Amino acid sequence: MKAGRQGLLIEDLADQVAEEGVTPAILKAAVEKLQDMGQLERIGWDRVATVPSKPTLQKDVYDIVVEKIYPGKAVVLINDKWRARITPQDFEGPTILIKKDARFKARGTFYHDGDTLCFRVREVIQLL
Repeated sequence: MKAGRQGLLIEDLADQVAEEGVTPAILKAAVEKLQDMGQLERIGWDRVATVPSKPTLQKDVYDIVVEKIYPGKAVVLINDKWRARITPQDFEGPTILIKKDARFKARGTFYHDGDTLCFRVREVIQLL
């Protein structure tokens, strides 16, 4: 939490806890457990930050409701206006959210694949 919005380099965190006798394997397990609990988020590939201090930009934030699941894609309703498709490649978030009637807020962008409206989720902001 002291690291604030920029988060903390995992390498620096490893150096700090190594002084207390914590091994890299234990640190990795602890970080993964905190991520699963929703207390910690990765910022990029080399930083972590606590969820309350993580910067949340309100630009491009949408309410998403998962309507149907098909092999290799999900049909979602976005802001109660647009029906779009999300593929596994377009979803940067916990896969547990992709189930029928799941609701969450996410940052993302729209794009067209032929005549089909698609949505690319870049960051899950909040579970609803």
